[in-house]
Amino acid sequence: VFKVLGQRGIGLSTLVRGDQQEAGAIGFYLAFKLLDKILLPDKDTFILPLDECTNFLESLAASEGSELSKSQRADLLVIHTDSSSITFKAIEVKCYGLVAEEKQSKPEIGSARLSAAIKQLAASQNLLEEVVQAWQNRESEDCYLAANALALLIETAMRLSRDGVGDQTRASQLLENILKCEVKLEVDEPLLAYFVLSEDQEDFRVARKVSGEVLHSELIANPRAILE
Repeated sequence: VFKVLGQRGIGLSTLVRGDQQEAGAIGFYLAFKLLDKILLPDKDTFILPLDECTNFLESLAASEGSELSKSQRADLLVIHTDSSSITFKAIEVKCYGLVAEEKQSKPEIGSARLSAAIKQLAASQNLLEEVVQAWQNRESEDCYLAANALALLIETAMRLSRDGVGDQTRASQLLENILKCEVKLEVDEPLLAYFVLSEDQEDFRVARKVSGEVLHSELIANPRAILE
């Protein structure tokens, strides 16, 4: 757990304080283990804490009201790249039932217990969509300032990646295309990863749902099902 979180840039102090953030850090660990099993062909995948990316994203959105408060942010920003495109995906992580006093029953897909987490996803999704819209609508003279900010974000993700980049030539071409404002930005549907230690040790459910106007995926799983 310590090794995986350290390699991903997640503060290890959350694991040793003995408070509720311990479960949150273990939830991050489970999310990383899950994402490690999902590889996209011909794409590099980078994962950053969304907290650390918010200022970059807000500057790229460049619109009034695009500020995202800490309570509204999802936990992780997944970035899929090839030489000419970047896809953002927000992930909110919840983890319950690891403390003896914290008995939890497994929730149903789409249940009210998930609504607060879905609101965080929706706010983060809106910010990412504003980033894409601003990039598409920029005038040529404004593009290069945004391009430098975007290139810095992507290069930081590359440098912090545990596995680095799969293809150095492709990564270099991507950074060049960003700086020339010739890269396509997209947003994938967000994901709620809800881990709960229940009596059903094999619990693993995934469904696509619409909450408000936000299409998203909900994954509900027993941690044991992820670690097998």
